Amino acid sequence: MNQFFENRGFWFRLLTLIIIALTAVFMAVTFGTVFASLFFGTDKIASHHIDTVLFLQAFVSVGLFVAPPLVYAKVFDESLTLKNKPKLLSAVLCVAIMAVSMPFCSFLEELNLHMKLPVWLSGLEDWMRAQENNAKELTDMLLGNREPKYLLLNILVIALIPALGEELFFRGVIQDSLLLKTSKIRGWLCVLITGAVFSAIHLQFFGFLPRFFLGAVLGLMLLMTKSIWTSILCHFCNNAFAVLAAGYFSTEKMNDVPQVFEFKSVIIISAVLTAFLFWQLKKIEEK
Repeated sequence: MNQFFENRGFWFRLLTLIIIALTAVFMAVTFGTVFASLFFGTDKIASHHIDTVLFLQAFVSVGLFVAPPLVYAKVFDESLTLKNKPKLLSAVLCVAIMAVSMPFCSFLEELNLHMKLPVWLSGLEDWMRAQENNAKELTDMLLGNREPKYLLLNILVIALIPALGEELFFRGVIQDSLLLKTSKIRGWLCVLITGAVFSAIHLQFFGFLPRFFLGAVLGLMLLMTKSIWTSILCHFCNNAFAVLAAGYFSTEKMNDVPQVFEFKSVIIISAVLTAFLFWQLKKIEEK
């Protein structure tokens, strides 16, 4: 069977990935709903109880992002760079890059939130803002409960599963296996295209720029280190920081935090430091 799939090109692999992903999502939603009904009851599902939301979120995340790349890797006999162990210094440097890039990423987020479309696209803008509000309501509900049990569950569902699944799906399959290995697209362009797809698929258009930037940073880490473990680690750190920050700060405290727009020097330093650390990472990987 693997011999049949082994030398297939970009479009065949992409179509196969889409079929696998749609099948996996359908199965995840179906079985997730059935199991949630058995474990929690239909009343909790109908009332969007946090336990059922977390359960279904985990099930769908595994079905959409974790299972498809693993099945894809088996079908096409791909390692998705999982077998490549990163250098310890490179891994530490990647975490540092993620940390110092946060102010610049926050600046992009605020810039994106102030985006206004032309009047003739007001209907589209209203729909986009509705999507953003729906996503925010879901996030606020998941992060609103500060009990230790839910903090640990949020780290699992919001930080660990997406970090593992999204990196395997976007960086492992789309960037490395599809674009780099089976198309004529190379280097930076692969990183940027994957980052754009990664951001767009979340359907949060007023968060497109920061998520695109995050995707590009993670993609560049994979491109330089040749190991997906660095991007998985940094993606997890980014998500876990958000979960822990939400668990520590109340909404009122978060509103009292000064906006990054007020500190232009911090934005510039963040961008310069990010570029400098990537340059250092490149030097380490070239040794």
